[in-house]
Amino acid sequence: MNKKFNQKEYIKEYKKTHYKQLSIDLKIKDMEKLDNYCKKNNITKKDFVMKEINKIKDD
Repeated sequence: MNKKFNQKEYIKEYKKTHYKQLSIDLKIKDMEKLDNYCKKNNITKKDFVMKEINKIKDD
């Protein structure tokens, strides 16, 4: 009765439990600004979002 380990299923469940997806629509100009900022600062968009989240003080 041992169930075989299914890595894909495990990863899927792990992500559902520990993560949330962020999806946004930006105007083309705003996306270009974000892309340029990230390139200039050698960071990813995720790094940018995390940096801004870290600026928020927990109340």
